[in-house]
Parts: sequence; C-alpha cells; structure tokens
Amino acid sequence: MKDVYVSGFTDRVSPEAPVPIVRVAKTEYKAGGAANVAVNIATLGLPVTLLSIVGNDDSASEIQQLLSCHKVDCFFIKSPNFETIQKHRIISQHQQILRLDYESHDPKLNFQPEDYSKLLENFEKLILSKTFSAVIFSDYKKGVLECCNSLIMNAKKHNIPVFVDPKGDEFDIYQGANFLKPNIKEFENIVGVSTNKKEFNSKANRLKKSLKIKNLLITKGSCGMTLFHEEEMPVDIPAENSREVFDVTGAGDTVLATVVAAYVSKFSILDSVKIANSSAGIVVGKFGTANVGLSELKTVFKNSQKILSIRQKPDEPKESI
Repeated sequence: MKDVYVSGFTDRVSPEAPVPIVRVAKTEYKAGGAANVAVNIATLGLPVTLLSIVGNDDSASEIQQLLSCHKVDCFFIKSPNFETIQKHRIISQHQQILRLDYESHDPKLNFQPEDYSKLLENFEKLILSKTFSAVIFSDYKKGVLECCNSLIMNAKKHNIPVFVDPKGDEFDIYQGANFLKPNIKEFENIVGVSTNKKEFNSKANRLKKSLKIKNLLITKGSCGMTLFHEEEMPVDIPAENSREVFDVTGAGDTVLATVVAAYVSKFSILDSVKIANSSAGIVVGKFGTANVGLSELKTVFKNSQKILSIRQKPDEPKESI
C-alpha cells in the first residue's frame, strides 16, 4: 500500500461547511502494509525480498522506488484489473483528522486466477534461487494471500520457518506456520472473549494446537503481549510504557519484523519477542508509518552486544520474503 501523509496547520473553520481548513505544509509518501514490514527488516540491517501483487499504476511504481531507497528487492506482479491501495492521512498539528482510503470495497474481486498462478510460480522460483532464513506473510486481507496455504506448504517443504501476521475470521489458511501473531481483537474474533486468564490461556492453547502452530504471540496493546511457545508455559510480557504513545500506526509490523530479525540472528523465540516488545515501545513514540533502527535498539539494550550482530555481511544469504 502507499501511505500518504498530508500535513499542515488549522486555525479556522471552512465557511462552506463545519469542517477545519488545513493549510498544507508538506506531503510525504511511505511504503505501507506488507511493504512496511520489509522496510522495518531492512532498517535493522537484513537483506529482504518483497513479493506481492500490485496494480499496473503509478502508485505501484512509487512504492517500488520507496523500497529501493531502503535496498529492498521487489518482485511485483502487476494485475491489470487491480488498483494499488492508497491511504491518505490528513494531519493537522500532529493529529490525524481524516483518512481517505483509495480501494475497492472488496479488492480480491479484482484479482484474476493468473495473478495467483504467477504469485505461486514466482514464490517457488525465489525459494529455489536463493537461500532464505525465514518467510513472512503479512496479511491485510486485500486478496493477495488467498492461496496462503499453498505458500506455507511450499516454504515448509524447503524447511524455511514461516512467520504470519494474520487478519480476518479464517485462520485455517495459516495452518502449519511456525509463528502466528494476532492482536487481541483478531484473536477474540476467532475464539471469543475470555472472562479470565485461565480461559484465555486455554483458548490460546486450543487454537495453537488446532492450527499446528509452534509459537503463538498475542499482542494486547498497553497490556503487553503473551507468548505461547513450543510446549512451554505461556509468558506474559508487559508493555514498555516508558515512552508516550503517540501513534500506533504500523506497530504490529514493527513487532513482527523485529521478531524475525532477532530470530534469524540466532536469538531464541522468547528473547526475540522481548526485543520486539521494546521495539514496539519505541515505534509508538513516533508519528505515522515508522520503523526502528539498530542505533535505537542499541540505546535500549546498552548491555547487549548481540543485538548489533543483526547486520549481516553483504555476501550472506537473503533473510526473508
């Protein structure tokens, strides 16, 4: 997706309607959606390849240019019937007052069978042509991951760990993934609301078992995160509240990207989640679609030198899709 931020100042109300007038000072373009996950990983120093379906339009070209600035390799399948999704945010005095979404009511209706065939074909080619340490599926329920089951099976066939950020009311398509990261609303949408901690843990374990997921991370905003990993007892990780929450846009993307970056850098899943939790505490203190750099993590983990090993040598393999 293309994220557009139109920022300015408001000091009067329109005489035409009871709405504020924004005097535009600047317009910024950022790579959003799954592209934001890729940028987050690249910012942490790992080589990353992004595969997706986009429209055959200027927005797709602009996203690719933004990604190239972050040294993200792009493999875009351009569908002639699909319009690349845009989200325009109108900002006044650092507050979002309006968001304009440019997309059809059900974007997946614009995809053709050949789009999915090309997606599967290119995924297989990438897997065979390079050595990947992880695969990420960032699902925004826009239709691209309708064939998610096939993609996961393909990755697992090559023994590549699969990390998923899910969405929607159908989690069966993520079956067999190594790591699933729903937020609390997405989790409750699948299993229902829990009245106590025991019920919450029970529902999480049942979901984890039914989907054959090795690790389930449920993010809960200001209430932190809970990790259900392997056969261990669940671990509650409190939110990092040392920073003021300024904007939660893309925080989930940062969490997933940091978990993967730490994991492929040889941290355990638990330690990777703890690092990601700190990253989330940093990114919510920023405005808009943002990311966390190594220098910021270095400040948080002053006593840890291992976090600095995330940056890979140029001749080392690509890390994630």
